[in-house]
Amino acid sequence: MEVSLTNPSPILKYVLCYPVFDEKEYSKRLIEAYLLGIRSLILEGKTEIKGIHVIGKGTTSIVVKGKYFDGRIITVKIRRLDSNRDSVIKEAKILLIANRREIGPKLIAFSRNFVLWEFIEGIPLSEIIATIKDITLLKRILLNLLEQAYRLDLIGVSHKELSEPKNHVLVTKDSKVFILDFETASTSSKKTNLTQLMNFLFFKKGKISYFLRQILNVNNDTLHNIHKLLKEYKYNRKIFTQIVKILNLT
Repeated sequence: MEVSLTNPSPILKYVLCYPVFDEKEYSKRLIEAYLLGIRSLILEGKTEIKGIHVIGKGTTSIVVKGKYFDGRIITVKIRRLDSNRDSVIKEAKILLIANRREIGPKLIAFSRNFVLWEFIEGIPLSEIIATIKDITLLKRILLNLLEQAYRLDLIGVSHKELSEPKNHVLVTKDSKVFILDFETASTSSKKTNLTQLMNFLFFKKGKISYFLRQILNVNNDTLHNIHKLLKEYKYNRKIFTQIVKILNLT
């Protein structure tokens, strides 16, 4: 369902002012969204709010598809009215920093209540790993992802959600990897992205780590060596090359 901002339907009220409608705030947000370049919202996705389908819902925002003034399909993050954050500007600025290192979807525009970025059609990392039968392709995807985590660490941006990526990492049909959702990201946290990802991929008990250890021939001795290298990585980023080498990703 596509809902125009110039000819809004009642449904738009619940999306722009989730979870509790406010007439005054709705009027402000309608203008704010239009000035930002949004022309319509495309209400589809696996998540449902009040019978309305969206891409995702978090404690501070909801995410929907939209159409930009130039016709592009975009992703629109909308700050919830009950959010404990007074704006989404910090997230947008961190995404912009990440973009400069070719990480994340391209930021298009932002304001106090909205962040717009290019729409990424992809499959969550957790879902795609076990379906890949081509080990060369799997290694390429993993190397790309770990390199992005490494580049984020070099510029001091900690995503803080990569120990449980869920929908934070998408892989497109042409095998491009995108790290998404910098809402909780920080430029002051000491948590490293590479360590968080490695814990999820190889150390956390579950189907993903079991599958990767088997297909990449990562035994207990290798895990022990990786663990030691990750400890050193916190203080010496050059250790990254040794980590990907021990995994035989290069």
